[in-house]
Amino acid sequence: MSTTRLLVIVPPHAVSMVNGPPLAPLLLKNALGPCGVDVRLFDANVRFFRWLLRPEVRQEITGELKRLVQEQFAKEVLSQDDLTRVGRLLTFLSSDYCQGKDFALQRSGMDWGGAHEVFINPPDTVPDPAFRARLMAQAMDVLAEEIAAQSPEHIAFSALFHTQCETIVALCKRLRARGFQGKIILGGAAIKLSDDPYLGFLLRESTANLAYKFNLYQEFPTLADYLAGRIGVEGVAHGTYLDAAGNIQHTATQTSRVKKLAGPLAYDIVEPDNYMGDLIFPVLLSEGCYWGKCDFCDYPFLASQNPFTISAIFRDPVHVLQDVNNVVERFGVKRIDLISDAVPMGYFPRLAKAGGETLKALGVRMECSVRAEPKAQPQHFEAMAACGMDLVTIGVESVCDEVLEGMKKGNTYADIVRCMQMARQHGIKVKANLIHNHPRMKPHHITETLTRLQEIIPYIESLGVHSFGLTPHAPIAYAPQEANLVILPDRKTTNDHGQHHLQFVRADLTPELAQGFEALKTEVESLAFELEMRKGAMSAEQKVLKLPYRWAGDHARRDSTQPDLMVEIPGKRTPFSFFVGEYAGA
Repeated sequence: MSTTRLLVIVPPHAVSMVNGPPLAPLLLKNALGPCGVDVRLFDANVRFFRWLLRPEVRQEITGELKRLVQEQFAKEVLSQDDLTRVGRLLTFLSSDYCQGKDFALQRSGMDWGGAHEVFINPPDTVPDPAFRARLMAQAMDVLAEEIAAQSPEHIAFSALFHTQCETIVALCKRLRARGFQGKIILGGAAIKLSDDPYLGFLLRESTANLAYKFNLYQEFPTLADYLAGRIGVEGVAHGTYLDAAGNIQHTATQTSRVKKLAGPLAYDIVEPDNYMGDLIFPVLLSEGCYWGKCDFCDYPFLASQNPFTISAIFRDPVHVLQDVNNVVERFGVKRIDLISDAVPMGYFPRLAKAGGETLKALGVRMECSVRAEPKAQPQHFEAMAACGMDLVTIGVESVCDEVLEGMKKGNTYADIVRCMQMARQHGIKVKANLIHNHPRMKPHHITETLTRLQEIIPYIESLGVHSFGLTPHAPIAYAPQEANLVILPDRKTTNDHGQHHLQFVRADLTPELAQGFEALKTEVESLAFELEMRKGAMSAEQKVLKLPYRWAGDHARRDSTQPDLMVEIPGKRTPFSFFVGEYAGA
């Protein structure tokens, strides 16, 4: 059998993926290798962030931030919104990134903030789209040249976020312009969540030949045959493509989806030296969410392409342990991210029984997501700790029982607190994720949230703060009126996951409730900041800068003779804070 070569590209830009490789290339190798396809990995995402660390690029980013500050300081009067912008910009300029220093390359490290502000964020959200376009073109040129140097026969892009689709199109156009004639395949969570109009747009703009909406956990001979030229695109099981007239088509097939996850995966295509900071490598544990209850979540759709079908498959614990040991022995990496929408409590005793207790002796520190199950018991957390579990992320979402019930979360505040307490009693750190403005929240829930957050703060290591996003694949989108939502037709929005979220208005949103949500967000973000500072996610070195302005009650007015406005970076509870007074050392 002749060998077909496939280069799997992880496109920019996802800062959460700089510490280790994604799973998709390993799964493609597992699925296509036995069918005669030589799968290789090119992580353009981590190379993009390495490019951002070049001195000349840091200088460009820093120069743009300075220009924006000077633009603000050219004003005679600064409004409160202006001052917020000034505080953000000065915070970015004070960061180790802009100062040319080494910094903590954490998966959501604050030091990337300045680069996000003027460059990484979507083009319609940055201060100067022309600056972004020019710098992005430079980055894409560099990456396209590096990809072309690999002499790929065929290419597959794996996009976790919709924000990566922009660079997929840019790279494809450059590669085609360089004469690349091979097949291009699109896959990943962003593709799964794309509707037909957007998927058709991507296929046309990127000149990709095929899109695939499912995960690969077993051999995939039809894709291998297509890459080898033995069949046409219409023969690829579960594939999506454009026909000769440019219309989107989905392959009709009788084959069933996979019912069993992959055995041990080969990590030999990973180049660990590419990755940055404290390395964290992924190990597959499950597909789909066994919980499958939450009204706002599209995890069931990701697994089954049906928002009301709970489809979860769990990997044999022996295979999980084999992969962990492989990563430790091959790369010396001892931080492991167990990839799962949520791991059931009952899985951990199985993992321990299969030999998981040996991992702790190796110094392995694992992390994963769990649910605050009502039936969780101390022995579940004991098994976690025995296997070297270092951190669990709990999708708290709300600390109000009425809201949890409306969300259909399937648990209570008491369940959440009990799980946090049991985790900490067994030496396991906890990250809590919170939605600060879920549409089922009423005014009294804001007060209740603030009170209960103070109760759980002693148990958590970090706090993820999220705004409510409405995906068309979540159950709530099928009955929005039940949560007083009105979906705005034919309008979508860009946020952390990109274009697939729906725009909406809340019919019962009063000015008072909107103000309450804003105040809650401010307080929750302050709590999250305090927790991050404790972990050293941002330099604790404090700076106080004197501004040539005098505070006038609700605005600042230029006054070079008797200025009294200063900014502290970082503030005690926020990245920056303004104050009025005299400071001799400022």
